[in-house]
Amino acid sequence: MALAAPAQQPDDRVRVVVEVSPERPVVGQDVRVAIRIDVVDAFLRDQVIQPFRQPLDVPIQVLAPWWGGDGRIRPRPDEARDGVRIAVDGQAVRARSLGVSDRAGVRTASFVVERTFRAEVPGPAELAPTAIRLAYATRWRDDFLAGRVPEDRLDLDVAAAPAQVEVREVPSADRPADFTGAVGRFTVEAELAPRDVDVGGTVRWTWTVRGTGNLDAFGAPPAPALLDFHVLGRLEERTEDARVFVFELSPLRPGRRTLPEVAFGYFDPELGEEGAYAVARSAPLELSVTGDAVAVPDEVAVGASETEDTPRAPGPIAPIRPHPLRVGSAEPGPALTQRAFALLLGGVWVLAGTIWAVLLTAAAVRRRRARLLVRFETGLRAGHDVRDLVVDLIARGLGCHPAAVLRPDIAERLVADGGVAEETAAQVAAVLDACTSSRHGGPEAVVDRDALRGLGIALATAFEAGRGQG
Repeated sequence: MALAAPAQQPDDRVRVVVEVSPERPVVGQDVRVAIRIDVVDAFLRDQVIQPFRQPLDVPIQVLAPWWGGDGRIRPRPDEARDGVRIAVDGQAVRARSLGVSDRAGVRTASFVVERTFRAEVPGPAELAPTAIRLAYATRWRDDFLAGRVPEDRLDLDVAAAPAQVEVREVPSADRPADFTGAVGRFTVEAELAPRDVDVGGTVRWTWTVRGTGNLDAFGAPPAPALLDFHVLGRLEERTEDARVFVFELSPLRPGRRTLPEVAFGYFDPELGEEGAYAVARSAPLELSVTGDAVAVPDEVAVGASETEDTPRAPGPIAPIRPHPLRVGSAEPGPALTQRAFALLLGGVWVLAGTIWAVLLTAAAVRRRRARLLVRFETGLRAGHDVRDLVVDLIARGLGCHPAAVLRPDIAERLVADGGVAEETAAQVAAVLDACTSSRHGGPEAVVDRDALRGLGIALATAFEAGRGQG
């Protein structure tokens, strides 16, 4: 810990020192600032008086304008709950009593008030001015009701030497590719459950990060890119001493699969003279996958799963042409009239065929949409899992495997591949995210059945509209 030298003291009865550790933190690192106060014990007991109407345990007032932080450092919500009460910038704050000790032959009472700050913006942060203010008396009288009452009041201000925090940037050299802002010292553990799963099923790959540092502030690691797996989504859980990231995976190929080691990059300020990057690693994990492989193309044709039920519209009837022997007839008038009549009749048949095809296609669209909605609404009435019903509806509408539905980009896929409105797609993605989180220990998803039915109708309508246009 760096100890700032005290300023010239106006009175040898009081001494104040500001202590900072570390003095040169990096962005994201915590900084401990302590104000140490030494007061001659006899002076404190016999002469110092209470400065406020509400008595303090120790009648000391600290003046520290930087106590609430500035643009470069921000106070952490970790104030002490035990200790004696003193005043800091007009508020009662707990200070730690160090007891009474002998300093150069003088009995001295010592107190320390501490606060932790988070370094946030590079540059210097000045912790000045810092001063201690005491009110004391030299003459007293005894009062029958009030007891010992001061007859004079004197103020004593004692200043500390300025202290400074120099916030540094996190170095860019040797920065790991997966660095998300973790500063401190960390470990990572990985777990996989279950270890046996069918193709298209769901497994949970859990990363648990523990350590000291900005555990509450670094960014979540990105979803890993895995061969033969769909990353369905990521959940996060927080405990008092850990960040837990759960990746939901769906395997697409059978066989023995190995998930790679987890590498969590962080900056350790205590490694070497200026700090250095380090990587915490976990062991690889094996998984047994059974079943048949799932073929999931990058681009799925909308509606490709139900073409067997699509009625075929009859082709237009060919127009009736005049007999070729009559074309060169000596009676042009009747021949022209018959040709015009034949063309008119053919046009009528073409128009009728087109209308009939449109009617049949519209009927097919209504039947397919009805089938999607009937299946969806039947599941709702039966109380089936909401997430499974939405996933089934989307999979049938897009013509893909259910394992390909639960992906972080589902909203974008619904808009691009299914013709779903952006607002509807965002609502569907929110429902899926809430239901997935609830299934794996998150807060219970509250889904309104009528609203959910409306989303189902909107999805089915968009899917069939896209088929009709295709």
